[in-house]
Amino acid sequence: MLSSAYGKWYDPIGLFPAVATRARMNLREAYNEDPAWDSPIDPKHTKAFIKWCRSVDDGPRIALPRALDAKELFMYCDSSNSAWACQAFCPAYAGNDTGTHSDEVIYPLRGTGSVYGVAMTSWSIPKKELYCLYKACELMLSIDAIVNKQKKEPKGQRSWCILSDSAIAIYRLKAKNFKCQLTPLETRWLEFIREACVKKGWKVVHVQSERNLADAPSRGLLPLSPFEVKLSEVRQMLSGTPVVQYCPDDPDTT
Repeated sequence: MLSSAYGKWYDPIGLFPAVATRARMNLREAYNEDPAWDSPIDPKHTKAFIKWCRSVDDGPRIALPRALDAKELFMYCDSSNSAWACQAFCPAYAGNDTGTHSDEVIYPLRGTGSVYGVAMTSWSIPKKELYCLYKACELMLSIDAIVNKQKKEPKGQRSWCILSDSAIAIYRLKAKNFKCQLTPLETRWLEFIREACVKKGWKVVHVQSERNLADAPSRGLLPLSPFEVKLSEVRQMLSGTPVVQYCPDDPDTT
């Protein structure tokens, strides 16, 4: 019954992944106690469910624009020890204006995330961060396919990037001859990300943890907060010279 109750949360495109992540974390904790199917669960799990419901119901009312401009897309990704999350953000569509207002905030377009399975919990933090980067790239390709069907801009007009707070994952991405021993699975993830970035002209940029919009979803932190990050702030962050970034056109990428 607890699983069914949590399952009533319906967010098919992942606008609020933190809600689903917290639900999965709570369920994982209940399942770890391995109760029999006909045994009542510990009251603490009922309290956690009630708190989860109230965090959503009592949170701020968040309004989203009817249309977002996918010419600029910022894919934030992050991993905690127990879960991962990826979320794409775009500014609102500016209509007949010549450009998007830089003082506007960015809004979620799509998102995804989950808790790590039993076989994945023993992974190292760098491996989990790389996996999250891989899932972010997968989601980017999915969005790219949808946007292309709706409106295909001339090459070079889109500005899409992935933002991660894992410097080591980006270093691995930059260096094809990385000396640290990687598993075959990690090697395939890196090749997949590089191929997508080269083909689509994407770059991967390091962002500080406190500025990573996927940090809270990866930890299942509730209640939800209003969207307050302005487009101008993200543009300024990307226009500088990040400490670590992967760009297919960068000659320093080895």
